[in-house]
Amino acid sequence: MRAEPSYSLSPIRGERVGVRGEIGHSKRAVNAVGFHRGHSDDRPMPRSQLMKQRARDFRHDGNNAERLVWRLLRDRRLGGLKFRRQHVLGKYIVDFVCLSARLVIEIDGDTHEHPEADARRTAALEQMGYRVIRFWNSYVYDRESAIADMILDAIRSSDLPQAEKERLDREGVLPDPLTPTLSR
Repeated sequence: MRAEPSYSLSPIRGERVGVRGEIGHSKRAVNAVGFHRGHSDDRPMPRSQLMKQRARDFRHDGNNAERLVWRLLRDRRLGGLKFRRQHVLGKYIVDFVCLSARLVIEIDGDTHEHPEADARRTAALEQMGYRVIRFWNSYVYDRESAIADMILDAIRSSDLPQAEKERLDREGVLPDPLTPTLSR
């Protein structure tokens, strides 16, 4: 009589179920989310369970300004574009990101007391091919309606595929480019 192999319902952390139920170690890295060949972030990104858990915790502990912006972005409400909230990019957790446009939106509040660290973070994200725009909490509260127009203006000059930009223009989603007003 042949003995039946015993199967575990869930593999031990760091392991994966093999082709025929055998358990094997996985030392492969995963590609960065928003992975596009030809960008500077073509190298694999190591999976970090700690970062994923921290991002999950941040999603539950967001401040009111982040909640207001998320209400604008969630469920493809802004031009049908998919945004992610508290998302891991490299060694950073960003407040919001549209992967197809390679656009990061950061809401700065009490925790952003060190502009040098924010500048390094922005430079690193830009090195990965993302455009970063930042808003202070107070700006979000005072000018909630202007936030959507500023995000859409950033999308106009983003890496969003041209066909998608044309769709947004046809639907009247993209505002006229923001131009500074000259005072006399």
